Amino acid sequence: MSETAEELSKLLRVLANPVRLEILALCLEERTLKELREKLGISKPLLIAHIKKLVNHGFLACKTEFCGRKPVKYYKTRSFEVCCGVEMLKDILEEIE
Repeated sequence: MSETAEELSKLLRVLANPVRLEILALCLEERTLKELREKLGISKPLLIAHIKKLVNHGFLACKTEFCGRKPVKYYKTRSFEVCCGVEMLKDILEEIE
């Protein structure tokens, strides 16, 4: 498989999950993990797994602030664009030929 096709496929798989799209929509405004759990109604481990994928692929930013001694993480959607036009397909074709 070509490198370009593999990279695009990974990005599209991350975005192909409806819960992750809902997280991105909710995080257009900064949100805490608690706020996201309340809005989405999913378990903390599942939410953390989704957030980890979004952060690792650059779709979601995370910052930590301290409330007293307790750290609180805030998540915000980063600006991104995913495009798969004819030019990208031509790049993939060149890689496989």
